Amino acid sequence: MGTFINALVGAVAGVLLSFIPFSTLLGGAVAGFLEGPDGREGTVTGAISGLFMLVPVALGGFFVLGFLGFGVGAGGIPATGFLFALLFFAFFALVTLAYTVGLAALGGYLGAYLAGDYPDQRVAVYDAVGTSPPDGQTATHSEARHDPARERPHSRGDPDEYVDVTERVDDADADHER
Repeated sequence: MGTFINALVGAVAGVLLSFIPFSTLLGGAVAGFLEGPDGREGTVTGAISGLFMLVPVALGGFFVLGFLGFGVGAGGIPATGFLFALLFFAFFALVTLAYTVGLAALGGYLGAYLAGDYPDQRVAVYDAVGTSPPDGQTATHSEARHDPARERPHSRGDPDEYVDVTERVDDADADHER
């Protein structure tokens, strides 16, 4: 999946969760998690996801403005009142933009951080969808990289030699029972 597809999936998640406060953060986190462990790429994908989430908000805003009668008829509002209303809506639009895109970008960064901490779950998501991660990571690669049964020796021996931790645990249990 590409960056825009990941951003679109995050945007859909954010819109579906819009009844929850800070849903844009969650949508950005989904997009960043799918994008991968690079924080910069996750942030960019989250921001793009926020822009996608902004579309339904903007359409809703235009609907509300049309319902209130802005832009319909001539001479209904004095010039100073129109300028005040325009500034108010411009400020509201900027706050909405910062909330939607800013929190989605933050969520994208957090999602990328989680993707680095949980590579097997990320691969499982891609396997469930039927695709492979764009960085080529596979479950066997991540399992070999995060194998807890292998540990570097700390006190003696070749630093490139690995020792099976389960042997140390069995020896320690045997010593403790005596």
